[in-house]
Amino acid sequence: MTNYTEHDTYKYDVNSHYPNAMLMPMPGGKPRISTEKDLDKIFGFVEAKVKAPTQEELRVPILPVKIDGKTVLFRDTVEGFWWSEELKMAREFGYQILEVKSCIILDKVEGVFEDYVNTIYDKNLNSENQINKILFSLTFVISLREIIASPIFFFDKKNWARVNRKIM
Repeated sequence: MTNYTEHDTYKYDVNSHYPNAMLMPMPGGKPRISTEKDLDKIFGFVEAKVKAPTQEELRVPILPVKIDGKTVLFRDTVEGFWWSEELKMAREFGYQILEVKSCIILDKVEGVFEDYVNTIYDKNLNSENQINKILFSLTFVISLREIIASPIFFFDKKNWARVNRKIM
């Protein structure tokens, strides 16, 4: 067994990780190229220079970046492209955002998947059949795959209703 920290840690098997993520604000509206440099004011894609914590500070790096066509978890300082919320979370683990070089800002759209998630999740909770529970969970994965496989898709409730009808 590998010990990654010097203190007690807990591992959680997160029930319904996909539905939880689907309830978060989604990117929407028209993308806008911006000169904004304050990460806390950005919701979108960010080109940045980032310094990772040392191995002593964070035993296992968590922020991926593409280097020479490969996705790697890095140490030292690199430049790359990330989702703004990913960089904000990485700061909590000791990553330093040294410079925001450019960004594409999007609107935060609330509640895009709310009805869908609540309906499917309710069916999942009320099902006594294990196969039904697995099928309901797969519905979320298939939904995300459909959306991710399409060209860049910015959400609003009107567009989601169209995709939702296709999946259901």
